[in-house]
Amino acid sequence: FMPVLISHIEVEPRLAEVSVCNNAAWAAGEIALQAGGDMEPWVNPLMERLVPILISSKAARSLTENSAVTIGRLAIVCPQLVAPHLQVFVAAWCQALADIKDNEEKDSAFRGICAAIQVNPNGISTVRPDCAWAVCSAALSLADCSLSHTGIWILPQRRRAVESAI
Repeated sequence: FMPVLISHIEVEPRLAEVSVCNNAAWAAGEIALQAGGDMEPWVNPLMERLVPILISSKAARSLTENSAVTIGRLAIVCPQLVAPHLQVFVAAWCQALADIKDNEEKDSAFRGICAAIQVNPNGISTVRPDCAWAVCSAALSLADCSLSHTGIWILPQRRRAVESAI
């Protein structure tokens, strides 16, 4: 079923297919949470579909938001596969989640991105400081102590990455 699901995730679906695409992107994130490491073979094909949605100016806002959440959830279960792509999408990822109210989906997305940043702290080295700060401050503001500790760990990693790029 994953190949069919992935095939429905498109940057610019026809108007009649936007909800199908949206549901496919959302379902992939839900499946990732349930499948855990078994999701590994599907992470790269999903990233190939989801990242272009994030960086597209033409994608529907709801699709961009669902794509961002799903990428975060993929990073929960396979951070080593999402981490190499951080530099390509993390700024757009932050923007996509900026206006979403705090909820369980946003929380899980940030958990995943924090896990990916732990694997590849240099992946945010070229990101604007305000975007990197958004990730860190969100991590610090969430109720779960383990994520707060992750956010605290990311702050010095971000500083070192920026300093090494200068």
